[in-house]
Amino acid sequence: NGWNIDTLNDNSRGRQSNWNFTLNRFRWGTKTKITDDVDFNHRWVWEFRTWDGPDRYKKEVDFSEIIWDKFNLSLRNFADMPLNVVIGRQDIMFGRGWLVMDGTNIDEGRTIYFDALRLTYEIPNKDTTLDMIYIDQRADSSAWLKPFADSHNYMNWHDQKGAIVYLTNRSRPNLQLEGYFIYKGENAVNSTFADSDVYTVGGAASGVL
Repeated sequence: NGWNIDTLNDNSRGRQSNWNFTLNRFRWGTKTKITDDVDFNHRWVWEFRTWDGPDRYKKEVDFSEIIWDKFNLSLRNFADMPLNVVIGRQDIMFGRGWLVMDGTNIDEGRTIYFDALRLTYEIPNKDTTLDMIYIDQRADSSAWLKPFADSHNYMNWHDQKGAIVYLTNRSRPNLQLEGYFIYKGENAVNSTFADSDVYTVGGAASGVL
């Protein structure tokens, strides 16, 4: 419920600046074990609002679309190495989620997925993992996997491609060390924002004092 949130006008006619709704999210997914080292994962998500105000919104449930929130193949011990591979739509978060967490940033809390190829190499006897990720993220919700009741909602302002190299070390008790390189290229398709290429290099330390 927000007051005066979209008009910034205390004299706005009627209840146009008073938002009052419930937001409801349902998810259903399965994991299918193909072999000891291969899984197929999928998940659907459906989110709708029931509006009480402002007056310009109909007082009804919006059944807009049901999204493939997860759709991937997971392979462990790939090529007899300590290497895990995930191919397809997946959730990805590093550290506290400050730089890498939400791949669909304009659909609020409905989804956070990335369409990606992720390789995670566990460096033997070092308590260290090296993640290498390629991302191909599209703005239109129907670009890769067509939703049910498709309403062509947008998940981002841009089509995005990216690459991540992320090193995580947990060899010391209560301390996690991270180093990373992140590239993101953006091509605007749902906005007037400029195209861009962003490079991020850095590190982090976190733990219990």
